Amino acid sequence: MHAAAVAILPPLVAGIILTGVLAFLSGGLHLDGLADTADAFFSGGSVQKKLRIMKDSRIGAMGAIAVSLCLFMKAALIGSLDGSIAFGALLLMPAASRCCLLLPAFAFRYGRDTGTGRPFITALSLRTVVVASGATLIVTGGVLGLHGLASLTLTAVTALGVGRILSRNLGGMTGDTLGAVNELGEIVFLTALLILR
Repeated sequence: MHAAAVAILPPLVAGIILTGVLAFLSGGLHLDGLADTADAFFSGGSVQKKLRIMKDSRIGAMGAIAVSLCLFMKAALIGSLDGSIAFGALLLMPAASRCCLLLPAFAFRYGRDTGTGRPFITALSLRTVVVASGATLIVTGGVLGLHGLASLTLTAVTALGVGRILSRNLGGMTGDTLGAVNELGEIVFLTALLILR
């Protein structure tokens, strides 16, 4: 689909279309988490206030800015992909980001007494993290080589760093913060891959 889009459209337009397709396929779940996390993180005040903001179904200014920047970045990055790596990059981008969000989910405690993310975070085992990470490493190395492995490593380091910052600021990880980590992970993975290539 990327090759067809780039062949008939300007790269940025093709990137916008493909970014929209990916967002619709995921139901916008992680983008919603990014918006809620940005609104809470930049709100100031107590942890309890921030957690309440994350539960609010309305999107604030910081959430709207974060989602807009995220979508623009992904569109520009996808539009810039070289044809030789586009298929592998688009295939592995969601896999890499979802694998890497397991790291902060395992490393940091859950920030609420209840919530949709609690069963996932509290039930996550070291074995699951190791198996998922190993499988992602093997597939990424096989498809994208050393550049892919380096990009995956940078994504993992970013996921842990962002997770630590969010956990300190919000009292722990939540389903929303994992969504934010996922969105940032996709951007980091593609950015690193393009720079290293």
